[in-house]
Amino acid sequence: MKLYSLPDFRGTDSAVPISQIVADAGRDLPPDNRVAMICFREVSGGTNSTRVGDSTVNATTGLPLSASDTLVLPNAGNSPSATFYRLNEVYIYAPASDTISISYGWW
Repeated sequence: MKLYSLPDFRGTDSAVPISQIVADAGRDLPPDNRVAMICFREVSGGTNSTRVGDSTVNATTGLPLSASDTLVLPNAGNSPSATFYRLNEVYIYAPASDTISISYGWW
């Protein structure tokens, strides 16, 4: 598996699919948006937390991240045919005051 890092993501006060962040950074999306793992690190944050989840994620729904928190959606298998995450189905909600570092791994 290879690790891919993205430029820091500045919050937008709305739910954004990770696939959009990848595309906006000019990076190639993996086949079928499949990745084996995703890592989120809150680089800087305000008083409201960033949230990670599905398309319903918002300021009060989803897994919270506060300043300096890290969330890893772990390696979902040891081969491309193993369980995976789809970048177009994982969303991040971040207040405009927050900056998030995102990396992902795939074959």
